Amino acid sequence: KPRERPRIDSFGFITFTISISLILLSLTYASYPNSSRLSWILALAGLITLALFILWELRFPSPALDLRIFRIWQFSGGIIAQLLYAIAFGATTILLVVYLEIIRGLSPSDTGLLLIPYELSFLVFGVAGGKLSDRYGYAPVTIIGLALSSASLYLMSGLRMDTPLYIAVIYMLLLGMGTGLFVTPNASSIVMSAPPERRGVASSMRTISFNLGFAISLNLAILVMTQFIPYSIASKLITEDYSGIADIARDLQNLSVALSQTFKVQSIIMAVAMIFSFSRSMRD
Repeated sequence: KPRERPRIDSFGFITFTISISLILLSLTYASYPNSSRLSWILALAGLITLALFILWELRFPSPALDLRIFRIWQFSGGIIAQLLYAIAFGATTILLVVYLEIIRGLSPSDTGLLLIPYELSFLVFGVAGGKLSDRYGYAPVTIIGLALSSASLYLMSGLRMDTPLYIAVIYMLLLGMGTGLFVTPNASSIVMSAPPERRGVASSMRTISFNLGFAISLNLAILVMTQFIPYSIASKLITEDYSGIADIARDLQNLSVALSQTFKVQSIIMAVAMIFSFSRSMRD
């Protein structure tokens, strides 16, 4: 008897896409004035659609995302840690560019040069993280990486308009070290924690969680910043459109405070990711 081809889970693809889009839109509108009601409506609709997606996937014979794999804590804990890492890290480069170019008044070329050490440390420790995890296991390497990342983000919350630039570079180096140590060991441990026949699914879920976290990070950063400076003022400062701004120095100070608070929120989220990464090591 010929083997029956699995059906395409069109409904699963559609409901997942709609749910994530609605949730991201709700975060976007939450930063706009007079849009809180719309934001809540979109969030509720997104959560309902997400619940519908989960129920469907658990019943469909060939689901788009096999959610039963989340019963394996080594996998689900790693996915949650990576999602939180991506939420905390995703907007960091943009925030650093805003700090260096808008708050400190550096040119785009100078800003790019100052970001090079951060990128290099990420690359170097990304390779080192993989080798260290092969020798000592993924748990200590990922936990140390998240700890360094959380600490560096908290240190970045102390960056001010007169902070020496070499201090900012040191903080960026620490962030590159931490993120580099975390990414490779965590990614490989997620895939290897799944049964061999499900490792393709595990790899795709890892990619989805990473991309989803990045998208949430950008929206969350805007949401946090607009609690300390109006969206319209921040937009004008970032685009260097100073029309209608009465006190540029004061608004730049407010933007600096907004960046500081956003870095603190990112630091907390990164610290929470440590809990899930540590919990995986307790079940080895």
